[in-house]
Amino acid sequence: MSALTPTLSQRERESKAVIQTIGLTREYQMGSVILHALRGIDLTVYQGDFIALMGASGSGKSTLLSLIGLLDRATAGEYFLEEIEVSSLSRNELADIRGRRIGFIFQNFNLLPRFSAWENVALPLKAARRHRPCAGHTTGSDSCRRTHRQSR
Repeated sequence: MSALTPTLSQRERESKAVIQTIGLTREYQMGSVILHALRGIDLTVYQGDFIALMGASGSGKSTLLSLIGLLDRATAGEYFLEEIEVSSLSRNELADIRGRRIGFIFQNFNLLPRFSAWENVALPLKAARRHRPCAGHTTGSDSCRRTHRQSR
């Protein structure tokens, strides 16, 4: 993959970057061999942008997404998420940002088959202790779960 710096529009020049990487590099040590998964990626994404990350198999797409999604750390370079440089953040701080600011959509869904769709969506909220009752309920997930199961 090469540098991904598009031509700036007037809107982009006036707005702040949501995601910005400068020279982002990721290397993996495999025995005595160093695998260069990403080499010096420059990427800027502004609020409201829709981007497509395309490339051949093995070109670093998943590696870049793992870095941007704070699931992995870069070997070198800088990464700013909403103007916060993330490389110096602790694992707990990264997890907090992931839980509050980043959403993932996996191509194989990663759903738990024994749970309903609602329960699969609610699971991360419960893990973050941010679960709120659904509309019309004053109690937690049990009454919501019963209601949603009955309405299916």
